[in-house]
Amino acid sequence: TGQNEPFQLDLEVQQLAGTLDGYPLTANGRLHVESDHVEFKDFQLQSMGSRMSLSGDAYDIQGLAFSADLVNLQTFHSEAAGSVQAVGRLSLSHESPGLELDLDAVQLAWSGRPLMDSLSLTADRRQGRQTLGMVAQTDQLEVQARASGTLVAVAGSAEPVAWNGRLESLQLRQAEDVLLQLEQPAAAQLSRQKQGIEQACLRGTGGGSLCLSAEAGVDTGSTALVKLQSFPLDLIRYLAQGELEFPQVVDGELNWRQALHSEPRAMARLTMTPGDVRFRGEPEVLFSTGPAEAGVEFSQGRLTGGLLSIPLPGNGEIEASFDINDLAQGMDAGLQGYLRAQLKDLDLFGAVLPLLDESDGRLAADLTLSGSLAKPRIGGSFSLQDGMVQHESSGLRLEQINLAGHQLGSSGTVSYTHL
Repeated sequence: TGQNEPFQLDLEVQQLAGTLDGYPLTANGRLHVESDHVEFKDFQLQSMGSRMSLSGDAYDIQGLAFSADLVNLQTFHSEAAGSVQAVGRLSLSHESPGLELDLDAVQLAWSGRPLMDSLSLTADRRQGRQTLGMVAQTDQLEVQARASGTLVAVAGSAEPVAWNGRLESLQLRQAEDVLLQLEQPAAAQLSRQKQGIEQACLRGTGGGSLCLSAEAGVDTGSTALVKLQSFPLDLIRYLAQGELEFPQVVDGELNWRQALHSEPRAMARLTMTPGDVRFRGEPEVLFSTGPAEAGVEFSQGRLTGGLLSIPLPGNGEIEASFDINDLAQGMDAGLQGYLRAQLKDLDLFGAVLPLLDESDGRLAADLTLSGSLAKPRIGGSFSLQDGMVQHESSGLRLEQINLAGHQLGSSGTVSYTHL
């Protein structure tokens, strides 16, 4: 039943059957639609053992009560995996906005790639304060975070509420060890019109820090700045769950800016201290790095420059640079750059690249880049002697790879033997 002026509709769904991404879906319950509000009355959705229930109106002071028991997320999206249980209440009313939530998820994955073993989210509203909490775990790491603030109604705006508060705590842990920790609370805000966080600094237990500030607005564009100071590279081992130990530390910054109705601009420049890389707990040095430097620049949404310099004491070095001169010329913009590499032993790539279990050989390259985006030219020469790569799980092993090349302009020669 219903009426047109003002618009109202009462709908009772006794039994609705259909499919969602190829899986059967059923629904029943009542809906009351008035203007731009929807009130659910004991509304139930079911699919392949998963259930969701809704009751109430999100724009009413009592809010929308919800619960979900999703036994297999793949039912709702072919790329997702895992299960979720949640119960809560959401109110977007101007009188008393807020969120109450208890959510637990396990074995979350996307596109076959594991994301986390478990995830817990909580939200609570007491005495006008809205608190949010999160605990996420993998088999080696745990992230804990807590934020608090106020949900306020935005008068005279189509936007129902905005959250103003601060990130109170953030920790990255491995077992009992705290790897990273928020130094002090950081102010933050979240609304449809504007989102941002002010100077959130994470400090490692062994020293070093990572500081982040970011802001985005529908009327102002977006900016983000990340600063690294003596930041331990060894955190890569924990995040990637690898076995290599990296004693090097990194300094530098990453700067992103996108003005309203413009393409983004970004710059990153990092330096790295020397160090010896080993397998965890082993005395033998796999390879060493000298003082290293890397950087990239983006302009008008395109990569316009970059540099890389990594000395490898006892093995050689890798050095590269390139620039695009004037993007205003489009595809006629000029290119200039070079790549120089001298490596006596390629076995280090077998240690650091996940796609290789073993590698070997000697590499020499002295290449130049010139011309334009439309007609790039590569000059110089390269050679690979006694090369070998192996990937054990696939059974792939290539050895005695010998390559030599000489390239000038759009023509050149490449020769190979024993491949």
